[in-house]
Amino acid sequence: KEWMEPLNKVLRNNPEKWEVEVIHDKAFFDALQTPYKNFTPTCNYATYMHKLKHCHISLLPLKKTPFNEKKSDLKFVESAGCQVATIASPTVYGKIIEANKTGIICNEGGNLTEILNDLGNNPKQAEQIASNARTWCEANRLQHIQTQRRIEWYKSLWQQRDKLTQDLLARVPELAN
Repeated sequence: KEWMEPLNKVLRNNPEKWEVEVIHDKAFFDALQTPYKNFTPTCNYATYMHKLKHCHISLLPLKKTPFNEKKSDLKFVESAGCQVATIASPTVYGKIIEANKTGIICNEGGNLTEILNDLGNNPKQAEQIASNARTWCEANRLQHIQTQRRIEWYKSLWQQRDKLTQDLLARVPELAN
């Protein structure tokens, strides 16, 4: 919600410069003040990735809520893998994005107008951020890099299973039924 007005300001000021692709969020799509927009309802992963690969910038706003704090950074990793520059909220993504190198952090949409204008006037900056993000992804998030660490984590979960189960049931007793 906080990102909509700054985004619309950019779209109104330079309508031919921007085209917006929206997946799933019809309310967001309807609120965009531009004729240059496309909507895709909730779709399969292949369609989503095809659409993402044809974008230059992805917007990943997440309001700071207990639910959102538990989300993964998968949307950033997908954007990085597709070599798409990301503008994201600090919720979830602030922990993973190296600001202005692998992505851009935008607080509550406050500086979104400035960020988009900068990227619109300097597309090479967006390309560099996207390239940096993909390089980071290749160095940190490919499965072969994580396999041994993941196996060790699974082993530790198995070794702690009784205590973890007790802790879970203490937090959520209705699971015991």
